Amino acid sequence: MLETHFPLVGVQRQTVEAILRHEVGHHVIARRLGQEATNITLTVLDVGGNYDGGAWQPMQGFRSLAELETFLKKRVQVLLAGALSESLKGGKIDEDAATGILSAGGIVDSSKANEFVAMLRGIRYCDAASSTKADEYQHSLWLELWRKTQELVEADHNLIVELAAEIAKTVVLGGKEYVFLREELDALPMVQRAF
Repeated sequence: MLETHFPLVGVQRQTVEAILRHEVGHHVIARRLGQEATNITLTVLDVGGNYDGGAWQPMQGFRSLAELETFLKKRVQVLLAGALSESLKGGKIDEDAATGILSAGGIVDSSKANEFVAMLRGIRYCDAASSTKADEYQHSLWLELWRKTQELVEADHNLIVELAAEIAKTVVLGGKEYVFLREELDALPMVQRAF
């Protein structure tokens, strides 16, 4: 297959930084919550889209429902962290922008987060008779996890923005896959100071 690479300029550069803030947000918050975060990947497409992602290690055993609930809550926070980080402006979350990101490019994150919150609802309220209470719980849990994630992202905003800007410097061609290994990220001074 013939690969076509093209230089990134102007708005594409800003887009790369926003995408990387999103992915770095997942990575940083996963680490803050004790979740395994490995690599960050990015491919900018010539049609204005991108493929991106962060690898993580989901395999772990659960000795109780409480451990499973804790794990699922942390996964929801990691999923929300991407859009919240992408929406950072002056160290604060732009909640409207974050909601828009989750509805558009972050739809996979949003879908997974909603699935995990629904699973948590099912664990807490497993009978249909308590559907009103279950709905209230699901809504309040979403808001609680959003707030907690917002606090974490805002507390780490400097790291998220600086790390995204640093690795964005190396993304110069569209159509090429960039992989930022955990070991490479760990070698950066701002990451060493944070972790």
